[in-house]
Amino acid sequence: MKKAEILLVNPWITDFAAYDLWAKPLGLLYLGDILRRLDGVDVRLLDCLDLALLPESLRQKVKRRCYGTGHYFQQVIDPPVAIRDVPRRYKRYGLPEEVFRAHLEKLSVPDVVVMTSRMTYWYPGVQRAIRVIREVFPATVIILGGIYATLCADHARLYAGADHVVTGADPGELCRMLKKLDIISMVPAPRELDLFNASPAWDLYREHDFLVLLTSLGCPYRCPYCASSRLYPGYRRRPPEQVFAELEFWLSRYPQVGDIAFYDDALLLQAESSLVPFLKRVINYFPSLRFHTPNGLHVNAITPELARMMKAAGFTTIRLSLETTSEMLQEQWGGKTVKKRFEQTIADLMAAGYPPEQLDVYLLVGVPGQSWQQVKEDVEFVKSLGLHPRLTEYSPLPGTALWPAACESTNVDLPGEPLFHNNTLVSCGGSDFSPDRLNQLKHLARS
Repeated sequence: MKKAEILLVNPWITDFAAYDLWAKPLGLLYLGDILRRLDGVDVRLLDCLDLALLPESLRQKVKRRCYGTGHYFQQVIDPPVAIRDVPRRYKRYGLPEEVFRAHLEKLSVPDVVVMTSRMTYWYPGVQRAIRVIREVFPATVIILGGIYATLCADHARLYAGADHVVTGADPGELCRMLKKLDIISMVPAPRELDLFNASPAWDLYREHDFLVLLTSLGCPYRCPYCASSRLYPGYRRRPPEQVFAELEFWLSRYPQVGDIAFYDDALLLQAESSLVPFLKRVINYFPSLRFHTPNGLHVNAITPELARMMKAAGFTTIRLSLETTSEMLQEQWGGKTVKKRFEQTIADLMAAGYPPEQLDVYLLVGVPGQSWQQVKEDVEFVKSLGLHPRLTEYSPLPGTALWPAACESTNVDLPGEPLFHNNTLVSCGGSDFSPDRLNQLKHLARS
């Protein structure tokens, strides 16, 4: 009996700028593991951002940096009509279209394509990838999920071009749809659909510069600018022995990997019962690994003991979430830390052996209700400690608590056009954050 063939696709990024900071379609890789456990199913992956799929002549042109990060292959393309007047070069990041098409044509015809999506304003890359797939496989069903599909479901159904759109992070919704389409014969039991019982299908890739770990799902905070609770309601931690077993398994297959990135929204919360036992095993068995935290770490969760353990375990890229030094704004944005506690955490990290230049600090900028002067004070405070401030421009996201204020702050059609969710196009902070004023802050942060 012929196996049902499911092709997983990670589409292009389309934007004015993009940089690879340990980016992998982790949700798609978890789905790959769940689906290929089913009888009569064959799973393949085509990642438009995978450098290993580039011809060598093009791959040599892509600059890569340390620890598995670096540039994507990029091409200037015509911008969508809604942003045609923006005086910047719009680009497609990832495989050239003809290379993507050639990889598709080498495959046997899949029964279904499951495509993920990330930033809402990257949807033109989703649209184009679906169009190319339709040209190569006109009879194949295409299902779209991911962040854009969840936060902008109506827009995705109208404009993305997929046959079906699934929302949320529950693999059961996709499996029920596959059952209805007669792609699979039965929907797995709830235990088999639980992401805690799956492991990302890293072997679907040809090459491995780094791996990604997820020790928890969701976030207990409800920050008004963040869509985490919409994407994954609730908060769950994986048993530390399970996380370590996953790491050990994949390192046994890919011993050349030395860099691990955490994707958790709240990595350090409940650390004594979760991260600490995991790190103790890492220190004993894998003392040469480097860990990276592209998502900001919760400052209040870092104790002197945890700082020392992070250093001993090989935490190398440290990104800290300060967001603002304003007590009023901190309270409005979730109350995760205060200025004095932040200073103590920095002292603890330095005492553990981290030099100031290794500690980067995320600051939010352009949030409705925030002032330019406040961000200036935040930048100056971070720099006074010898640290590097990283300005994170606010992007309005549907369904978040700040969404109504964001829509009121600008005259563009935020609800109808996800392209305007791009923080490089639209400022929701009012005239305080005009392009010139924003550039002043960026210059101050870099100087």
